[in-house]
Amino acid sequence: MYPSLTSADDYRQGQVEQRTINLNEIFRGGEGGELSLRQRHEYEKRLRRLEQRGLNHERSLEVNRALRRGKVGMLFAPGLNSPAAATLLSKAPELMLAQGFIYFEPSQLQPVLNNFRYRQALQNPEAIASFLSEYPGCRYLLFIQKLRLPAGFPGVVELDGFVVDGYAGQRYSLRTARENANAPGQVETALARALQQYLGALQNLVAGGGFQGKIFLVQGPRLYLNVGLLSGLVAGQELEVLSQPRTIYDPRTGLAAGMVPGIPCGRIRLLRGFGYDLAEAELLAGQARTGDLIEPR
Repeated sequence: MYPSLTSADDYRQGQVEQRTINLNEIFRGGEGGELSLRQRHEYEKRLRRLEQRGLNHERSLEVNRALRRGKVGMLFAPGLNSPAAATLLSKAPELMLAQGFIYFEPSQLQPVLNNFRYRQALQNPEAIASFLSEYPGCRYLLFIQKLRLPAGFPGVVELDGFVVDGYAGQRYSLRTARENANAPGQVETALARALQQYLGALQNLVAGGGFQGKIFLVQGPRLYLNVGLLSGLVAGQELEVLSQPRTIYDPRTGLAAGMVPGIPCGRIRLLRGFGYDLAEAELLAGQARTGDLIEPR
């Protein structure tokens, strides 16, 4: 059997028999290939479109898989600058990569937080996470509150902390991670396993959160995004712009009841990636402002 090429119109019009073309015979000039040059070009173009459609489908599957990657950072509570914390930091890049995360080290986040213009506003984990989620684009922040080492051996290593989704402004509690250490030489391994427990829980959160990015700068016709090629986006890809979510407050207590998602307000096309998973884009339709969310169409 040779591959053949038919269109949906062929099936709808009942013309499959007379328009099913044996491409192998045509291109070899064999029997059954008496087509005009115009007809041959028409079918070659149709074949290229079908091949491109298949290629785009495969590429979209790869992109969708990559878009499930979360951009994660890790910060420690004040005063938690112990050798154990340093060990945890040394293990974090490898463990984050193994989970498929894009990892921001504290050295990448701290200079942003040290900006004197905003320091007064960054008084709680939710505000810090929201600030970092816009630039450099670290959506999820893992805050380590306590780190307990065994007083003797055998003993238990314990890790306490929580995660904040900077886009939603939502804090998620994590159960205390506990790992056994039967000797001093096992403490480092136990710390790594405890962090793995947290990253497993974070993986579930990221998978359920869907992919979104943010516009962190608008300069004339150019838009700058906090997600780029590492996140799975590709040059030429079109993205939808959503207005910023709104916080809804209970009128009686004044407490925040939750956030209402933004609505579609524009369409952009990614031009190129740059920096550490950032991208430049152009506006195609509608409007886009700093702080607006973006997601695949």
